[in-house]
Amino acid sequence: MSANSGGNFTTRLAHVTFDAPSLQATDVVGRRLGAQYTNAQLSGAAAGPIVLDKLFYNLAFQAGRRTSDLQSLSTSDPFVLQRVGVAQDSVSRLLSVLGSKGIPLSTSTVPRDRLIDNVSLLGRFDWNQSPDRVGNLLESKGHDLVIAALARMPDVQLLIAGRGPDEGRLKALAASLGVAERVEFLGVLAQPRLRTLYSGADCLVLASVREGWANVLLEAMACGTPVAASDVGGTPEVVAAAEAGELMAERSADGVRRAVAALRARLPCRADTRRYAERFSWEDTTAGLLALFEGVLARQPHPWTGAVHHA
Repeated sequence: MSANSGGNFTTRLAHVTFDAPSLQATDVVGRRLGAQYTNAQLSGAAAGPIVLDKLFYNLAFQAGRRTSDLQSLSTSDPFVLQRVGVAQDSVSRLLSVLGSKGIPLSTSTVPRDRLIDNVSLLGRFDWNQSPDRVGNLLESKGHDLVIAALARMPDVQLLIAGRGPDEGRLKALAASLGVAERVEFLGVLAQPRLRTLYSGADCLVLASVREGWANVLLEAMACGTPVAASDVGGTPEVVAAAEAGELMAERSADGVRRAVAALRARLPCRADTRRYAERFSWEDTTAGLLALFEGVLARQPHPWTGAVHHA
């Protein structure tokens, strides 16, 4: 069980687990030795914002009970004794002998030493002083490739937004390549400042080693700024037209340089880039997903005949 950092989306989760002996696959020996058990568990989680974009909560809980009464000769249940090999006509005599020797016999209830209860609760609260940022300065983001490309683009100035563990190394790299005066580290920026930054740039460069659906690309395009991005993950689906920008032929410093040079040679109209970004509105995205699901369902094989029906 874990409680991860919360976010702006409210989520609720509940999970019930029940394991009964009749549902478990054990061999004859295991069953006779009481290897089977009963387990019931309830878990859940809740997460969401307390203050949008600032303060978040995440709570998780788990409660369960496990029983595994070991079947042995020291039981008062005659059916159990017969199941482990005691002859039917010997059951009463055996119980009498065990009682006379003072050997305790189990009852129909589960002994406390064979019953385990557990209850746990985890929670965390996160305060993010300024979540409105473009990204983190991590090695996987490829800022070093962009700085290295800058050495071969003498008329270009680079602005880097965000903070992260790679900042010191990036500053040292810029100094070693002689481009430190053309690289400005802006730190974490609020959304109003980001809009100004996007709108004033010729292009945005994203050289990540992996991406899902990078919102920063659409944010820049929504401000009329085309992008130069590495051809990874879902990025080709975002940068899928000339007015959107350029995909790098390779993820390297030279790949960054060539993509930026190609984009600068044919900078699209900012209004066209803005219109392209508008295609990815929530309404259009939802309509596209519904159309996709309907197409998949229309091609599902019939459950009895296996025939595929087309809408």
